[in-house]
This record gives sequence, C-alpha cells and structure tokens, in this order.
Amino acid sequence: MDNKPLLGITMGDPAGIGPEIIVKALADPEVYGWCRPLVIGDIQAFKRALEYTGLTRMIVRTVEMPDEGSYTPGVVDLLPASSGSIPPVPLGTVTAAAGAAAYAAIIRSIDLGMDKLIDGVVTAPINKTSLHEAGVKHAGHTEIFSSATGAG
Repeated sequence: MDNKPLLGITMGDPAGIGPEIIVKALADPEVYGWCRPLVIGDIQAFKRALEYTGLTRMIVRTVEMPDEGSYTPGVVDLLPASSGSIPPVPLGTVTAAAGAAAYAAIIRSIDLGMDKLIDGVVTAPINKTSLHEAGVKHAGHTEIFSSATGAG
C-alpha cells in the first residue's frame, strides 16, 4: 500500500496549456516520490500534449478507477472525464466542446473526492469563456466546487 496522496489532476481546457503543463510536470520522476498523480480528462488531449512537448517516450494509460493506476514515472495514468471522446479542438481557440470537456473533468474530480477515491484535486487552467460557451453558469473552479458539493 502506497501512503503517498492520490491526487486527481483535472486537464483544464484541452485547447489551452493545461495538458502541456501536466505532462511536463509528470516528466519529472520526482513528482512520483511526492504523490500518485491521476490525470482526469481526455486521452486525445494528452497524446497531443506529449507530441507537442516532444515527450513521446511517455505513455498515456487509461484506467477506469483510481486504484488501477501504476503511478510510475513515464506513465500518465488517465481516468476519462466522460464516456466519450471530445471532438478535436484546435489549440488556442474558444469552443463549447473544450469548455464542456474541462467542466466534465472538474465534475469527475469532485465526484471522486466526495467518494473518497482520491485524496485531493489539482486543477489546470481553464478558459472561462469556453465554459460559458458550453453553458456552464459558474465563473470558475471554486464556484463549480461550491455548487456541486453544496459548500458555502
């Protein structure tokens, strides 16, 4: 049993810098000495981030539950935020699809935390305009969390 905290890392906006920041952070083996990082998001966004950053030696491995992760350097353990893949979103664009995907990752992380399947949540940058394009009424992470959990 590994006593390091199991952290859910939301992908942020898949058209933004979030996936790139995450794969660059996970390329450092030291991160795995501090925690067990579980990425929550869309596999295509992370495959693209690995290509874009040149970190093609790393692999993205999907899991269905947090306890299935290997949490080893070189492996991005990814729990899909939703049952389907998002449509391709061009980098640097504001789209409803990107906003919906970012929102789905945040909600999935909240659900995992509330069910005590992860120990904490780390959030990557979102695009609030994309969230609004997707019909999300909340201004950002804090308001989404408060609404989803009933916290004040």
